[in-house]
Amino acid sequence: MYQRGIGVSVNELSDTALRKLYMAHVHGMGFRLIGEGFACAPSVETVVLSGFTQMTNAATGRVEDKYLYSVKVKREAWRAIQFGNLGQVDPVEALAALELRRDMTKTGIFRAIEPWPAEFDPSPA
Repeated sequence: MYQRGIGVSVNELSDTALRKLYMAHVHGMGFRLIGEGFACAPSVETVVLSGFTQMTNAATGRVEDKYLYSVKVKREAWRAIQFGNLGQVDPVEALAALELRRDMTKTGIFRAIEPWPAEFDPSPA
């Protein structure tokens, strides 16, 4: 907004700035979903979360899943995060401190990875 309060100035973001916003967004969403998983299911000891996007393969024209990151989180490791000081927690760094599969540059360019397999034991404990 202009200083006089009349009108709005729109500035385009650079490609790098857009990628960094996207990087923060996808990691932040994953961080939140992991927390929700542990919060709604107290008996769960491990959460595996894989974030992907869908892209058209230029060779085939088919839409394919491209996994950006995959993280395996044990409840014990999740408890080590200081949620009382969440404003100081960077979701990108927080996920990197866990069992993370990710191929990403500092400027937020992702390359496809192989996600962690889902671990599910349907037998009653």
